[in-house]
Amino acid sequence: MSEIYLQIGRAPEAIFSDDTGKKTRVKLVDGKCTEDDMLLFESMFGAQDNEGVAQSKRIGIPGTLHRISLITKPSTQKVIGIAARVGRVVGGLIKR
Repeated sequence: MSEIYLQIGRAPEAIFSDDTGKKTRVKLVDGKCTEDDMLLFESMFGAQDNEGVAQSKRIGIPGTLHRISLITKPSTQKVIGIAARVGRVVGGLIKR
């Protein structure tokens, strides 16, 4: 799996990539994401500005290569989605 994607009004998806880069989307549940689902991630992003918008839209998960990003509506900066990307180590790129 390379990514988990949540967006308000859509079913959450896992996105898998094969060795050729082809992506396959798999619906995780039948229900659709709501604003309450987005709030589950709010505390992870820490500091917010005066309008309640997270100052950082991308965070790493400590001790991993994984990253969580907020997807916001450009005009209002309201959070409309979350993308969690799975980081992987690629060996053999650096000579010792």
